[in-house]
Amino acid sequence: AMFRSEISSGKEAQKYESRAFEMLADALTSATLTTPQFPVKAVYDDQIVWGRSPVRIDLAGGWTDTPPHCLIEGGNVINMAIELNGQPPIQTYIKTSEVPVITLRSIDLGAIETVRTYTELSQFNKVGSPFSIPKAALALAGFMPYYCAEDFGSLKQQLEHFGGGIEITLLSAIPAGSGLGTSSILAATVLSALSDFCKLGWDKNEIGRRTLMLEQLLTTGGGWQDQFGGILHGVKLLQTQSGFDQTPIARWLPDTLFTAPEQRACHLLYYTGLTRTAKHILSEIVRGMFLNSAEHLLLLNEMKQHALDMFDVIQQGNLAAFGALVAKTWNQNKRLDAGTEPPAVA
Repeated sequence: AMFRSEISSGKEAQKYESRAFEMLADALTSATLTTPQFPVKAVYDDQIVWGRSPVRIDLAGGWTDTPPHCLIEGGNVINMAIELNGQPPIQTYIKTSEVPVITLRSIDLGAIETVRTYTELSQFNKVGSPFSIPKAALALAGFMPYYCAEDFGSLKQQLEHFGGGIEITLLSAIPAGSGLGTSSILAATVLSALSDFCKLGWDKNEIGRRTLMLEQLLTTGGGWQDQFGGILHGVKLLQTQSGFDQTPIARWLPDTLFTAPEQRACHLLYYTGLTRTAKHILSEIVRGMFLNSAEHLLLLNEMKQHALDMFDVIQQGNLAAFGALVAKTWNQNKRLDAGTEPPAVA
C-alpha cells in the first residue's frame, strides 16, 4: 500500500498511505480484542486513585523502537526516567461521582469536558483535543462496547452498573512536544490508574503494551520506548526481538555517571521553549521504514549498535566517552530527521 502511495499522486496517494498506516494499526491493536475488559469499581466513594510518573530522556537507540521496523528487527534503546524539580511531572487523579457521566479535567490546560454517551467517548482521534488520551484509555479499559466483555445499552447504563460516574483529572507540568515522552507517559499513567480504579490487574508490561495500542487508536503512532522509559525507573537498556510482542527486556545500568557528586554537575537539562508534535515526524520516518529506504534502514541498524556501545560506556563510568556518544546520538537523530536541530536550537 505504501509503495502504491509512492508511485501515485494526489488523493490516490493519500488513500494508499492512509491504508498502510491503518493496516499497521489494525495489526498492533487486534490482540486487544481477544481479551475484552470488564471494569469493576475497586474503590470506596471517598477514595481517589493517584497516578504519578517521571518523564524520560533517551540517550541512544531512539527510533529503533518504532513499528514497523521494530516488528521486523527488534529495537535497542537506552533511556532514563527523570523527575523535574524533585517531583514526577505527569500526574492523574481518578475518583467516582454520583452522576453517571464521565468528567474530564486538565489542570494545566484549564479545560473540562463531560462525556455522556459512547459516541462522545469514541471521538478520541480528533487532533488537538485535550482529552483524546483519557477517552482512548477509558475505551481500552472496557467503557466502550467494542472492548467490553458485557453488553450495555448505553454509557449511562454501564456507569450505573459500575456504581457511579468517573472523574479523571490530568496534570502535566511540562508542555506536550517537549521531547520528553510526555504524551506516551501520560497515557501510561492514565491506563495504570484506571487499572487500579477498575480492578483490571494490568502490570507494567501490559500497561506499556496498551499504551502502544492507544497511540495507534489516536493515529499518532509511536513506539514503546517513551512509556517504558517512564514507567520503569532508572537508567536502562531496553531490548525487543522481532514479532508483534514488543515487550522489552530491561537491563538496568548504574546511575553513577549522573548522581555521583563529581559528575552530577556535568549534566544539564535545558529547555529551549520550542515544542513540536511527533505525529508528522513519525509519519515521514515510518514511511521510509515501510518503503525499505536503504538510508533509513542502515541508520536504524547503526543506532541499534550505538545503544550497545552506550551500554558499555555507562557501565564503565567513562564520562568523556559518554559525552562523545551523546554527541553521536544527536548527529544520528539529525540524519534521520532534519527538523531535530532548527536554527534556534543550534
